[in-house]
Amino acid sequence: MTGLTVERFADPKQRIETGKLLYGLLFQHPVVFRGVGHFTKEIPHTGSREDYWASIYTSDGSTSIDDKIYSPTLHDAWKDQLFFPPHSFDWFTNESFMEDLRSLPIIKKEDLTNEVLENVKQLKTLNEMKAIF
Repeated sequence: MTGLTVERFADPKQRIETGKLLYGLLFQHPVVFRGVGHFTKEIPHTGSREDYWASIYTSDGSTSIDDKIYSPTLHDAWKDQLFFPPHSFDWFTNESFMEDLRSLPIIKKEDLTNEVLENVKQLKTLNEMKAIF
């Protein structure tokens, strides 16, 4: 698993840097690019974490299968909503962020699998403790 953690995403400069880093992860590392391409072509997208980590998560909420963590599909988590397109407006009001787009950082590929798995275990433990009280 590769990616990055995000903080202060409301800040436009942070959003630009995050986008550039994700772009770099995808296009500077052929193994990641091929893996993402394979995933998008072969795995039906349900919105559940089970889509990419079936050994840890399950979208079956009726039972606890092999001690997996429940991760609902989008269909199960959210009711259908009527969608009304937003009013058309020009969000590009000045060029203050254009310079930030001119450079692309060279980043090393980071394997976040162990870090994410540790976070999942901690959240699961906290959830189990909460159920006791």
